Amino acid sequence: GLVGGLFEYLGGRLAQNAASTSDPFQNPQPDVFTEWMNRRDFLKLRAILESERDGLKFWDFGYLMEAVEGKGIGGENQFRCKYSDNKAGLARDQWGWEFELADNRFTDLDATYKNQGIELYQQDVFKDEEGVTHHQAVWRKNPLFDSFRIGNVATIRSLTSWQAVKLVKEIAASGQTVIQLASLEAIDKDVARALAAFPVKPGSRTWIYLTGLKSIDKDAASELAKFQGEKLYLDGLKTIDYDAALEIANFGGNLHLNGLNSIDAKVASALVRNHVGTGDLSLLGLTSINKDVAIVLGKFEGDDLILNGLKTIDKDIAKALVECGKGVSGNTTNLCLKGLASIDKDVAKVLAKFRGVLELEQEVAAEVSKAWRELRIDFPKTTTQTQTEDVKSEPDKKPSNQGVTNEVKILQRARGAYRYIDSNGDGKITADDILGSPQGKQEKIKDLLERLDKNKNGTVSLNEFSQDPERSFSDAQRFKDLDSDKDGFLSLSEFLRLHRNRAKAQNTEEFKTLDTNADDLLSFEEFGKLGK
Repeated sequence: GLVGGLFEYLGGRLAQNAASTSDPFQNPQPDVFTEWMNRRDFLKLRAILESERDGLKFWDFGYLMEAVEGKGIGGENQFRCKYSDNKAGLARDQWGWEFELADNRFTDLDATYKNQGIELYQQDVFKDEEGVTHHQAVWRKNPLFDSFRIGNVATIRSLTSWQAVKLVKEIAASGQTVIQLASLEAIDKDVARALAAFPVKPGSRTWIYLTGLKSIDKDAASELAKFQGEKLYLDGLKTIDYDAALEIANFGGNLHLNGLNSIDAKVASALVRNHVGTGDLSLLGLTSINKDVAIVLGKFEGDDLILNGLKTIDKDIAKALVECGKGVSGNTTNLCLKGLASIDKDVAKVLAKFRGVLELEQEVAAEVSKAWRELRIDFPKTTTQTQTEDVKSEPDKKPSNQGVTNEVKILQRARGAYRYIDSNGDGKITADDILGSPQGKQEKIKDLLERLDKNKNGTVSLNEFSQDPERSFSDAQRFKDLDSDKDGFLSLSEFLRLHRNRAKAQNTEEFKTLDTNADDLLSFEEFGKLGK
């Protein structure tokens, strides 16, 4: 039978080995290495061990592979192995074994096993005479895998890769879209890979909070940046090196690094270089920056650059930062400086020239508004500025205007709406922009052009546009105003503010009608159906 045939084969090999060595074992038994075999003979042995007869393998009789070893000698690779008793009796525990694996194959297989709760049990590495590395390994399933249960996620301080895989699966299966690991202090690349695989549901907010992390290396950052969700919070990091910053900046959503209390120009360049076109970069922990860092940050081309921790800036730093609003890649960045308590006239004049939306506290906003009116700023012709401040899309990306005067809010919104209507980016609204506008908006823009063209020269300047007392904005702006917590969704309490003079029951019924996926939140797409 299977076992008899194997014992006969192994007995012959061990007897042959005993004839030339002091090996006393004449019959195969647990915990004894076979003799060294060339690759061909070792493959024969493997075939016997893994062959199946009558639905059974050798391992089903209560044995486990214990170790596999290899060496290069005499111009060929040789291998040996030993097995041991399965202490669990005839239980079919999951495990695997391999030999002569190249580096990349071993790495991939190890990661695959880890994700199944099967961990590296034994490993042997050697280099052959040509310097090529070969891995031999045995993996066994962690007995805790099946019994591991997700308790209070916020208190988890450490995770293995298989625990991370199980955690992600259980959270996703429960319908939740947020992972909050506020106490997790460290992750390796395998754990990061597992977390980054957290599935994203269309139309839902999918976030990962890793606010307890004290450090992150390049490899873990590279894997974590593959997360496809909306927000990634790494606020526990006090410092980050260049290589890790370069990798984590590849994350395409809103990246929060609010724990960083200082960065140099090199790290800033890493964050700015890769975080392009989408998402916010939040650096609330920075209370001051030098000119070199400001120059680098001024090259940021994402959605919002959030520097609300800055307490003061001078004219040179202001000049550097407002460069991020020029839409070099067809994207206008909004600049958040709500930590400024006061600014001088020179700084106000610089900020007034910013092309995006400025987020400022009330007194500072008033100074900028005053400078803006004094300078009577209009945007010059540009070929790269195309619908950059699209106020009807991505409403959840912008921080609130809390603390900004109504006058400045109106000016900010006007500038955004103006650039949206100015579809060809030539710095003025003309009949050409009607053709470049979306269907359904063309009549409104035509009416606006006729109403605002005071001197009847066929164009509407930004100054003319900003004086319009009947100015109306898109659904997106209403959505932004109602979304008080800026999470990209409207709760019922936020929605109720839309019609304050209407019965609550009526508003609640309308909310439920719009909430097509019944998640008690309105996405922008659902809100857009209002009144249709």
